[in-house]
Amino acid sequence: MLFTTILVGTLDVATGVKVSLDDKKATVKVLHPHLEKDRNSWAVQSLESPIASIAASLLAEALSKPVVVKKEEQHRGENSIELEILNKEKKSEDI
Repeated sequence: MLFTTILVGTLDVATGVKVSLDDKKATVKVLHPHLEKDRNSWAVQSLESPIASIAASLLAEALSKPVVVKKEEQHRGENSIELEILNKEKKSEDI
């Protein structure tokens, strides 16, 4: 619900979002994303796409745990983002 509210409603960068979550990873499928990523960009090669960064930030905030973008793929109007959930909890002094 949080992902849909932010990505579809507030930011209007996709038409839908599906999230599957377990203890160590999450898969976020972003349907019909409106932001295209330039694979030649240094920022995208280092940080992945803006949508992947937003998804990782939302998950990290929701779980109070650090998250890493492990993989992102595009398939016919859908971005599939694999996020790794790290075991360490964020502490206020880490922020």
